[in-house]
Amino acid sequence: MLMKRPMITALALGLGLAATAAAEPPDHLAVETDFTAFLLMKQSYALACGRADRAGAIAQAGERFAAQHLRILIGAVIKGLRLFPIPYMIAAAEWLAERVDTDAARAASGDALSPDPAVRQR
Repeated sequence: MLMKRPMITALALGLGLAATAAAEPPDHLAVETDFTAFLLMKQSYALACGRADRAGAIAQAGERFAAQHLRILIGAVIKGLRLFPIPYMIAAAEWLAERVDTDAARAASGDALSPDPAVRQR
């Protein structure tokens, strides 16, 4: 499947991150979160270059990846954390789940470059 470890590993190798790419498990939350952030950055870059078509394709890939991988993993992490309640860890995982949904919605709308209203108000 395109979005499993070979895709993330190929990306890491292309960026000169071979040492860490080989050591990370394919379902590690940090790896999947990093890959999602990379896709959002690539979408923003495509928009900045006037490539709305490319940005749209990247947004779709990011949403697919988030739906098929990241959201599922975050849900499992939250469920596991509730077995050993550590409030700040649960809060961090819930925040990440909310952030992924918000960023995916912004990416899908083509609005990846506009600032988050919550950040603007700070």
